[in-house]
Amino acid sequence: MAIKLERLVKTYYEALEEGKVLGRKCPVCGNVEWPPVYACNACGAMETEWCEMSGKGEIVQLIIPTAMSLKPAYKHLEPYAYAWVKTAEGPERNVMIRGITRQNAAYVRAHLPYPVHMDIVQMNGYKTCVFAIDPIDADGNPVKTTDAASVAAVVSGTFAALKKLFAQTYGVEEESLKDDTLLDDMKGPSVKFVGLVARLEDEFDAILSVTEAAAAKTIGRLARLIDGVDPDAPEAAPAAEAKKEEAADPGEETETFKELRKMFAKTYKVDEASIRPDTLLDSMQGPSVLFVGLVARLEDEFDAVISVTEASAAKTVGGLAKLVDEERG
Repeated sequence: MAIKLERLVKTYYEALEEGKVLGRKCPVCGNVEWPPVYACNACGAMETEWCEMSGKGEIVQLIIPTAMSLKPAYKHLEPYAYAWVKTAEGPERNVMIRGITRQNAAYVRAHLPYPVHMDIVQMNGYKTCVFAIDPIDADGNPVKTTDAASVAAVVSGTFAALKKLFAQTYGVEEESLKDDTLLDDMKGPSVKFVGLVARLEDEFDAILSVTEAAAAKTIGRLARLIDGVDPDAPEAAPAAEAKKEEAADPGEETETFKELRKMFAKTYKVDEASIRPDTLLDSMQGPSVLFVGLVARLEDEFDAVISVTEASAAKTVGGLAKLVDEERG
């Protein structure tokens, strides 16, 4: 019996662009495979069919990442954790869960299996699927707001927890501490502030130097700094940091870059001369599946196995060329 092979990766990522998460269902036993594969892993049938995932699932086991394991490329997805999730259709995976913090993790663990839903997110030029919980505070109360910055602030509970820490350290009333309370207003030997900053890692999984903490100037700004949010430009911070990294290391016109430039020009149908080492991957116009296909070709073209996530984290064409060279050794 002839088996018709489809372009699973292409179809899957095109569906993500349309806001759909697809799996493959076995017509023989009804088993669902996600991420999609040709054959059924339950009964061995050689052909499966497309089906749309409901997006529902539940957390079976939860793992909170340490501060040192949080990845800069995922900064815009914080706060998050990792968990073993079982989808409503059956497939189980170890995946990222958005909306989990040290403050609400205890509540989630106490109510396992905990409901989650699929969340399609942008990852430097392509869309991918992670999971998320509905926003809750440390006591499991729903956070009823549509503003992303407000959700992050309430969900994390960082400001409230930081107020308690300051009150304990300096012996002041917690109610007297406001968002704009100046750090300089905290009366006491400077060693108290040093000790408070040292406790931030244990309390919030945040590693800050005394200089960085002092530069925040107010308790509210320090809370936002702990949450990884620029106090003055919450939405622009990730992009600004990315541009800083790109400017610092644009790459050189190596032989690998020149070959990679040809691939980009052919894939995106642009003038080869317009592509430079510091050309942003995000500036390549076209559906994200084009980038996925280009990354898939890296193994054949350069004998380098690189994931889409790793490739997109390179940020520039020159950065990707450098990554390819490092992968090849």
